[in-house]
Amino acid sequence: MKFSVPRSEFFKAIQRIIGVVPQKTATPILSDVLLSLEENILKIYATDLEILISTEITVDGIEDGALAVSSKILGDILRELGDVQIEVLTEDNHRLRMISDRGVYKIAVDSSEDFPLMPISQLVEEFSIPSAKLSRMIDKTIFAVSHDELRPALMGVLFQVFENEFRMVATDGHRLSRIINKDFKANVSEKKMIVPTKALNLLLKNISEEPGLIKISFGENYLVFKLNHTEIISRLVESQYPEYEAVIPTANEKKLILNRDLFYSSLKRVSIFSNLLTKQVRLSLKSDKVELFSQDLDVGGEGMEVLPAEYNGEEMDIGYNAQYVMETIRHIDTEEVMFMLDMPTSAGIVFPTEQQKNEELLMLVMPVRLLGTEEKEEEEIDETGGDDNRKDSSVDYEY
Repeated sequence: MKFSVPRSEFFKAIQRIIGVVPQKTATPILSDVLLSLEENILKIYATDLEILISTEITVDGIEDGALAVSSKILGDILRELGDVQIEVLTEDNHRLRMISDRGVYKIAVDSSEDFPLMPISQLVEEFSIPSAKLSRMIDKTIFAVSHDELRPALMGVLFQVFENEFRMVATDGHRLSRIINKDFKANVSEKKMIVPTKALNLLLKNISEEPGLIKISFGENYLVFKLNHTEIISRLVESQYPEYEAVIPTANEKKLILNRDLFYSSLKRVSIFSNLLTKQVRLSLKSDKVELFSQDLDVGGEGMEVLPAEYNGEEMDIGYNAQYVMETIRHIDTEEVMFMLDMPTSAGIVFPTEQQKNEELLMLVMPVRLLGTEEKEEEEIDETGGDDNRKDSSVDYEY
């Protein structure tokens, strides 16, 4: 293999795919990237066996070939080189030689035949979506994904594809986010699939560099994102996603409207004095204001603030994990944020005060039970409805 390429183009291509390379692996070849040259097109692959990402760039090809090389060493040397032209070729002694006007660098290589390209089953259906819309939908959901390996279904984002509607949903049992794109047309059958967050983060990283229309193909166990120059193939999470719609309240009639930025800043300050484990902040709701209060009995500190608000229900106190609320309202775009509430022990629904055209964004936050000033226990959306050994002070929501 032999080709020449500007260092900047080569480095950008490596950066697009290197995020999938595992930090630690018992399979050394997974630390490599695969370089495959055919005429003037250089294709670069990386995989962790669950996700395969590939990208291509145009080079001055001299001799076709393929090899696997350490992603770290290749990325490090490209990062440190200036804006120079690089000549890359293989030597007979299984080494890659890189030549620039600053020096010569040699890297040991592995056989391209040892690199595991993922075999995928037939991709039976495909649809397209603008990259800006897809990026927005991922951003509005991925923050709510669970990191609990005992609940694999919740460790990805649910894609729901309908003929005239595309949904994304994520939940970790404490909060939920659902976004619906109604400006959607696809000649596909209804499909539910759970997409791993790692694949979506890789997609987000590449969308900004490759705007346009993204093609999404899917089969029984795989999903493929096709960008202009990059392709991401991901295994789907093989688990049953809970029936999340069953826990979205339909009778919440108490409306609370707050300035989003003022509420976020106040939560951030008051939560400094909350318990480090529960992050509990108590909201005392009144017709024209909200009182925020937190305390940590272990250290004897407490904080209180008052915010102007619009509230149309009877006065009540409700507790939330401040971190979950802040992460939720941070993904609301409007100047004000609207909570639809019922009881202090039931889920609160969060909306923007104005929905974007052809879009429906809904978020849900579970409260924490206020037990006087002592023990507080977080309520949780229950995936199975079974006994998960939580304390009696919690309320289970069954799917």
